[in-house]
Amino acid sequence: MIVLIYTVPWLLVFQARKDFPVYGGPLVYTLTEEGIHIKTQDSSASYAWNLVREVAQTRSFVFLCLSKQSAFIIPKRALSDEAELLHAIRRWAPRLISENDRRTHAA
Repeated sequence: MIVLIYTVPWLLVFQARKDFPVYGGPLVYTLTEEGIHIKTQDSSASYAWNLVREVAQTRSFVFLCLSKQSAFIIPKRALSDEAELLHAIRRWAPRLISENDRRTHAA
């Protein structure tokens, strides 16, 4: 099990609070064999791995894409071990990323 704690960047929080007040606190991502589980101060949600369409990454972020408009954005600075995250994704959702498929973009 991998647990990530991440606070949404300040500018996104400011904008998101208008429509989605839940984004004011930390988001806790837990990745398990069943999927991705997200917990906030006031709510929680789970997404099965088959809902994730693509995994992409930049130098700073890992994107777990649900669609062209929706993704979980995990900052690499919030990870204690980036390789462990990618290994877990390969193990639980091998169709999304392979050892040689880095899908890395500049940013």
